[in-house]
Amino acid sequence: MTVNLFAPGVGIWSTYPTNLESSKEGYAYKNGTSMAAPFVTGVAALLFSEYVNNSHGLQREEIAEQVKATILTNVNVDSKYFDYCRTGGRLNAEKAMKQVRYKRVMYGFGFSEGTNYWSGKVDLQLEGFDTSDGFEYNEDGILIAKVGYLRFSIGTSRAINVVSPIESSVDITLKNSAGEIVQIGGNDFHRCDVKVGLISNVTYTNRSFSLNTADLPNGEYTLSLSCRSNRKNTSQYSYDSFKFIVNTSTSGCIADGTLITLADGRQVAVETLKGDEYLLVWNMFTGKFDVAPILFIDKEDAKEYQVINLYFSDGTCVKVISEHGFWDFDLNEYVFLRDDAAKYIGHSFNKQSFDAHGNMVYQKVKLVNVEVTTEFTSAWSPVTYSHLCYYVNGMLSMPGATTGLINIFDVDPETMRIDETGYLRDIESYGLFTYEEFAGMYPIPQEIFDAFGGKYLKVALGKGLITPQELGTLIERYSEFWEIA
Repeated sequence: MTVNLFAPGVGIWSTYPTNLESSKEGYAYKNGTSMAAPFVTGVAALLFSEYVNNSHGLQREEIAEQVKATILTNVNVDSKYFDYCRTGGRLNAEKAMKQVRYKRVMYGFGFSEGTNYWSGKVDLQLEGFDTSDGFEYNEDGILIAKVGYLRFSIGTSRAINVVSPIESSVDITLKNSAGEIVQIGGNDFHRCDVKVGLISNVTYTNRSFSLNTADLPNGEYTLSLSCRSNRKNTSQYSYDSFKFIVNTSTSGCIADGTLITLADGRQVAVETLKGDEYLLVWNMFTGKFDVAPILFIDKEDAKEYQVINLYFSDGTCVKVISEHGFWDFDLNEYVFLRDDAAKYIGHSFNKQSFDAHGNMVYQKVKLVNVEVTTEFTSAWSPVTYSHLCYYVNGMLSMPGATTGLINIFDVDPETMRIDETGYLRDIESYGLFTYEEFAGMYPIPQEIFDAFGGKYLKVALGKGLITPQELGTLIERYSEFWEIA
């Protein structure tokens, strides 16, 4: 690979010296890198202007690095480019511009009286997002933050003052979708005091604050701003707000080449699945192998991912992206193996096998090593109807982002079957959802309600395995697949 990405470079209508016979009018169709480079340069210039306007004091060299990273992580990936460029894709100006990591989210509040004014703004800087996977904007333009920090900075769009200072108090409150206050830095609100002295000399206290998405349950949040400004005997009030969504759940969780066990026992690479196959599953209600159709397959485009390589005692290796659930005999439940999976080394996990008579059985294999690498691959997450589980390289597994949907009932460790006594006790304690009751809270098709074991989610909610807010976010996350299902 000798280049980072591709850009249009064939048959480009471009300016051309008029003293050459090939172009008497000063324009011609040309090919080559001389045609492609200006496209990349133009996108870089657009990004640079966006970052400079909201740079929060970053040096130009730092902004340049951010521009490069934004371009390279927002290409249109295509397999035909894989062997020829590092990103495996071509330039996408629209996608790159949507992922600018600095955004003015509130503005126009403050004080205005004749020629004396202070116009405040709040800028958002996304920190700790290694790639554009860390955030995106939905169709309504609302930011969806996944993993990282949201850093809000109070600043000035413009200000001028003569003789008497303008003094402003900016209070920012964070609330969840239920209208409950979520603390900022241990307080019910964040306060910034602003003073505009002579001409435009502005001073601040508590100018910025950060929110770690890992500390926020998935769901929608609103930042509400209240500003009180005073100058001489004049007081003015102004308000603004900003909505964003936190969704730290992951989707694709196994890499290209992972083998999926079909209903007839054959293993095929996950990327060859069409979605109409039946897969081998484990039925927790019967304690036996079973088969189930694929409900849908969630997929993330090919690019560089952090890959967790899980090595088991029988030589099996599974390549996991973000997280993937495996049945842990030591804990008698599914556990999600992530980049901290080394803490499970020595634990025994469920591996599908055959006995001496050719009968399908399971055995216990130990996790013996974990290595985290960076690889260029796609990320896949099949989901089976009703059971959710399937086998990856022979290992009994669950897709990522199913916390709260699994491990609802106690399981008999000898039979890997739901304990009937505990099951009946839980049903008596918490009850079961009817479809009508559930749909009144979360309007979903009945097929999806049945596919995800919707009636048992009343037990999951009652036990605190998932919150109503987290459940709503999970439903919203996967609603795009309902028509397919």
